[in-house]
Amino acid sequence: MRRFATVLFLLSALVAAVAAANVRAAADDGTLSVKDGNGVVQVRARGGVMGRVTRGSVQLTDVNEGDGGTAMLKCDNEVATDRSDSTLDPDDTVKWCTGSNIRFRLVGGSFRLFVTGVGVNVSVVGKGRVTLVGKSIDPGLYSVNDSEYVELPLDRLTFELDAAATTSTP
Repeated sequence: MRRFATVLFLLSALVAAVAAANVRAAADDGTLSVKDGNGVVQVRARGGVMGRVTRGSVQLTDVNEGDGGTAMLKCDNEVATDRSDSTLDPDDTVKWCTGSNIRFRLVGGSFRLFVTGVGVNVSVVGKGRVTLVGKSIDPGLYSVNDSEYVELPLDRLTFELDAAATTSTP
């Protein structure tokens, strides 16, 4: 019985250490939310992303399939395709879709995302680089790190996504 208690204690300590390491690693992650966007959203980051596009195109690249992330991309009116020929790195997994009602996600890895369209809704948690460009008619809204939503910029806005990022122009 004493041996079981010792093993249980060590296992609990290990789980607590792993959880504490994950909390520290995630403390400097940033968040991005795009709501009803009309334009372009580009993200190159490590973390997670999910979203939906009413009409447009999505290219989602799993930069390192071995890092735990799995790209999912689904179109209602067209089957998503792998486009391994569209990247310089043959180890990348590229999924691409054009059409309507596109849904996508990648959680737990490095990714590149390129979205263009109408009704763009994207949520990102992680660290990386973001580029946003809105269209002149009803560009939609975005928020960084739980700040107030503001209109997508009509001029290209690029910034580093992390816990310190703000919606002000860098």
